[in-house]
Formats: sequence, C-alpha cells, structure tokens
Amino acid sequence: MTKIIFCHNVIEQSLNRLKVTLEKNSVVNHASPIYIAYYGPRNATNLAITGAKIKFCGPVQTHEVGAFNGMVQTINHMLDHEHEGVVVFSHDDVYINNKELFKKNLDIIKDYDLIVRHPSWCSYYMFDSLIFNINKKTTRMFRSIQKVTSRNKFPVDVVGHPCPEGEFTKYLLNSGCTFYKHAYGVDVGTQGNQNHGFYHMLGRCI
Repeated sequence: MTKIIFCHNVIEQSLNRLKVTLEKNSVVNHASPIYIAYYGPRNATNLAITGAKIKFCGPVQTHEVGAFNGMVQTINHMLDHEHEGVVVFSHDDVYINNKELFKKNLDIIKDYDLIVRHPSWCSYYMFDSLIFNINKKTTRMFRSIQKVTSRNKFPVDVVGHPCPEGEFTKYLLNSGCTFYKHAYGVDVGTQGNQNHGFYHMLGRCI
C-alpha cells in the first residue's frame, strides 16, 4: 500500500479551516503522517492536533509571503523525517473532496516526480496543492527553494500582481523533475472545486 504523507501550512487565524481539511483528508488514509508549518503564537488555544508534527515558524506573514514560505517550511520539515512515500501538500484550506480523482492521481504519480495544476492562460504552475514522490530530484528541488522576506521579491503575474507561483515555477522548471500538469481554464479558477479532486475553501483570513 502506498504510504501517503500530508503536509500543510497554517496561520493562527486559519486553524479551524485546517482542522476541517484534516478531517476531510482522513477518509483517504486515516493513519497518514501529518506535518504542519504554523505561523502564530505558541500558546494558541486550538493548536493541539493529535499526531501531527508541528513546526513553529514565527509571526503571521502577509498572504503571498506566508503561502510561499509555509509551503517551503512544511515540506522541508517533513523531509527531515521522511525518506519515502507520496506527499500531498496543500494549504490549510485545500482538502480532498473526490476520492476517485485522488486515486487517479496516485496512479499518475507512479510515472512522474510531481503532479501540479496549471492555469491555461498563464506560464506559471500552482502550489496550493501538490502531489509528489520523495526522491533525490524532488528533495533537491525543495531543499533549494529560498524563503522570501517581501512580496516584492516575487515576479509579477499577467495583471502585475506579485506572484509566488511564478517563484515556485522557476525552481520547478530548473529542477529536472518530471511532472504531470492538470491544466484548467477560467471556468475552474483557484477556489471552489478544482479539477484534480481537491476543494479550495472560499475566502481567506488575510
């Protein structure tokens, strides 16, 4: 049976959302290891998450910076402990909502290093949810990603906004990793039902 490992990033204001995500994901594999990068005070009253390995990463950051750095922090936190398996990374508010599509991803990942989402109107790849094998190439890529200190460090997207996905794409394309892309159009978008078995909760906390 494939070992599935879950990784998430979360801020204090989104802890309740994360708990919904963990509950939804548990239908796939209740015994999966869980790694969390947490931004906020250590004494948060609802931080206790049974069985999760939590890394404290400091104060809450702005949305783009926190999303990018949280992805880097939680995946590298996981790589400090795990050496094989299929990793499912998602933000605190992105959960598996279609088991059949998720199972198809588990078949697809047997032939690739990563699975990513790709908006058809852009050149970048998304990282709100990622599926990847732990191997030399993916480990080298994630270990090489540098955290950022300001949203102004990101490239800009098609409408001129700072784009953490563009920064992630730079590392992905230079990694030598093979990846399968789930392409989607404007009818799918970023939030709500996604085209590969995940759901991105509407709205955000910051």
